[in-house]
Amino acid sequence: MAYPRTIVSFLEQPLHGIRIRHIGIALGGGALLVALALRWVAGSSVAIPSVTRPASRVTVEVLNASHRTGLARAATRQLRAGGIDVLSFATARDTLATTRIIVRRVEGVRSGATIVQEILGVGRIDTVVDTLRRLDLTILLGHDYPMPPLLPKG
Repeated sequence: MAYPRTIVSFLEQPLHGIRIRHIGIALGGGALLVALALRWVAGSSVAIPSVTRPASRVTVEVLNASHRTGLARAATRQLRAGGIDVLSFATARDTLATTRIIVRRVEGVRSGATIVQEILGVGRIDTVVDTLRRLDLTILLGHDYPMPPLLPKG
């Protein structure tokens, strides 16, 4: 038994003028949304400390060791605004009085640790090499880290 000719897959249907207009309208609308989003992002201003960027990309994780709500998320936004690649943020098990920046990989990451220290404004740099971790720095936010001003999401 043969299938009726009315069942044709979507890709096998001929393009009619109506479909071409719909595709054109969709693409034009998408381009307009992208342009508006770029204009909105360009219009927002954030005060970012002027620091020198490391030669290579530095990847970090941020852990809230002060147990103040929202501190790791706020520090993540501050670091990302400063050009640091934050892979994750969470709450640490223990609490700390002072912020620690732990270097996990030694090859050329020490300069990235000093840049993170400049962006945060606090932090003691320690080296604890851990080759199993897939990141360069671990930041433990202590009670000495002040809550940064509100930054736009992004």
